[in-house]
Amino acid sequence: MQTPHQHASEAVLGRRTEIAAALVEREFARHPELAQRYGATGRAKSLQDVGYHLSFLAQALAVNNRALFIDYVAWVKVMLGKRNVSAADLAFHLECLAEVLTEQLPAEAGALAAAFVVAAVQAMPAMPEDLPTFLHEGEPLSPRAHQYFEALRRGERHLASQLVLAAVAAGTPVRDIYLHVFQPAQYEIGRLWQTNRISVAQEHYCTAATQLIMSQLYSHIFATAKNGRTLVATCVSGDLHEIGVRMVADFFEMAGWNTFYLGANTPHS
Repeated sequence: MQTPHQHASEAVLGRRTEIAAALVEREFARHPELAQRYGATGRAKSLQDVGYHLSFLAQALAVNNRALFIDYVAWVKVMLGKRNVSAADLAFHLECLAEVLTEQLPAEAGALAAAFVVAAVQAMPAMPEDLPTFLHEGEPLSPRAHQYFEALRRGERHLASQLVLAAVAAGTPVRDIYLHVFQPAQYEIGRLWQTNRISVAQEHYCTAATQLIMSQLYSHIFATAKNGRTLVATCVSGDLHEIGVRMVADFFEMAGWNTFYLGANTPHS
């Protein structure tokens, strides 16, 4: 039996297109200067952004966890702020979203969904406007992580690979490479995209390079004796960000599990 929050989640997804259209129409009608400030491109991007907001809102509702949506809005605040969209504009956008949800959805579902959005708006003043680096001095393997990250950023994939393979050959455990080189480097790459310092193309290059270098370590990863347990790891339909769950699957493999990694955007049927 579904909970009211799960019903609200399904209602949000079921009327995602209508909610997005009504929200953008309301925003631009109430503040005509938005059209002058952001133009037709801004209107289209606003529609796209609403789709993302609703997807995250629906998932937060499905598990009845406001913190999930609040964390997402904190991420959005930084991302949009670095692209010259003010926190005030984002708050106005979300306030309009709360209104539209109560109008577009059945009463109980609309109230539950709007409450999540209002909670995020109320939390916005305490949310950061920028993010510190994920590459910290003094952390395990921090010099190697810095070198690896800089090699990727310069487009020197072969050097990045050599740095990792040399460390493993010198006795560094593959687990430590994953945790203290790949992970902070990928976090930092994500931070630079979020803060508008690298392009999507650069982020994709760095991530693809890390995935390639991970594959070069599989002779070590698959050498562990098996324990008879099995793991299936995948990304849900629509999710293209696969590297995190791939790293998790590799850790299970190193612990002796037989893993089936299915990759990104796997349909449920």
